[in-house]
Amino acid sequence: MLLAKIYIIPSLIKSLMISIFLSSGLLCILLMIQRFIFNNIDINYYGLLIYALIVIACLILTMMMYAYLQTLSKKEEWYHLINEGIAVIKDGEYSQSAIYDHGPLIVGKYVALRDKGHFEAKKGFFHIISDRKDEAALLALLLGDEIPKVQKYKLLFMVAPLCLLLISFIPTYIQSYAKLQDQKEILSSSLDKISSVFETECDYVYSDDPNDAYYSYYVSGYLEDDDHHDYAYVNVSLNKEGVIDGVSYSIDIDVNKSKEENLQLAENTLDLFNSLLQRIDVKAVNEEMLKEHELSDSFVEWFLSSSYYESEDFMINDQMMISYYSTSLEEYDDYGISYIYITIYEPY
Repeated sequence: MLLAKIYIIPSLIKSLMISIFLSSGLLCILLMIQRFIFNNIDINYYGLLIYALIVIACLILTMMMYAYLQTLSKKEEWYHLINEGIAVIKDGEYSQSAIYDHGPLIVGKYVALRDKGHFEAKKGFFHIISDRKDEAALLALLLGDEIPKVQKYKLLFMVAPLCLLLISFIPTYIQSYAKLQDQKEILSSSLDKISSVFETECDYVYSDDPNDAYYSYYVSGYLEDDDHHDYAYVNVSLNKEGVIDGVSYSIDIDVNKSKEENLQLAENTLDLFNSLLQRIDVKAVNEEMLKEHELSDSFVEWFLSSSYYESEDFMINDQMMISYYSTSLEEYDDYGISYIYITIYEPY
């Protein structure tokens, strides 16, 4: 029984140490699953608590078993077994080939016992637990005792903490999945509502699929000219909760028309897009998103006094920017572009 204990305990201590490292790795994996698969960025206090308890329990058990191992190795019974092993070596009542079949560590212990009459003492936590196991294995061979099977115990000590940690995350996963499904339903409803409004006036509408994984989701309504070319569009972005967090407009400028004609077309197009936004029954992050937007006086003044082939940005406030982009005059050809771009975004 003493040999069995001294042989098994070192393996269990190593299993507990391995379990701590495996639990740390599993914790990282479980947290990444929570974050990237279930889109839950909340701190999992319950899972972290279970992990901390597992680590503390493993460390306490390790120290207790180490202390118990040291106590067992100082018993008179242990020294008696060593003396019995020495006697067997002197009498030659053993199979030396069986000892050599068990590897260099066991052989090293055998040589030390044969030549010096005692086991070599080493210091250090891992040296001590490894030595005790090898010494117990050698004495079992010399005395004809069966070396106990430790695989099932090692597996239990390594797997049990991992299973406990995994189980602790299941409620969070179930809750996160349910929340994810609810968000997806709300997002799908919001995208459908915006698309339905845009379809009443726009020539065609594009909407992201709510089942796809994006950081933001978009619905865009496009207007075409008489030649079926896009000349303007309104774009609404939503976060994963189905709440509008950005609006943008793009209106092409025809450099062959006068500034006044282009401004009038831009204002009429903007009025149309504003009327669509007013009919959207979807929650926004703030009132600025869905209110009526217009070209600022500073932009109009600059536009009327500048060339078609310049570019400029105008910060209207901390949520709105009006920009004019154009291909330079030197590079302007049949593929040249000029357009007004208005964006309303959530302030940081």
